[in-house]
Amino acid sequence: MAVALPALLFSLVHMAPYRSAPPWYTAAVLAVALAVGVAAGYYRAATGSILLPILIHSIVNLGGIAAVRRMIAAGLGNHKVAA
Repeated sequence: MAVALPALLFSLVHMAPYRSAPPWYTAAVLAVALAVGVAAGYYRAATGSILLPILIHSIVNLGGIAAVRRMIAAGLGNHKVAA
């Protein structure tokens, strides 16, 4: 429970900017954010350090940026993301 609830909240917060995105994209964001939240929470609890969760979050963000750039280049990035 100490990892599950923060991971769920982490995923819900990360969905907010994608309210106008297609449902499949929103579901993908939710799934990835939930997995990252669980992994980050686990490593925070296991190591007592915040550095590994920060690294995990940064790597996933870089992957997300690369994915969005590929989608835009392929003409799939036609929805607006809330600021």
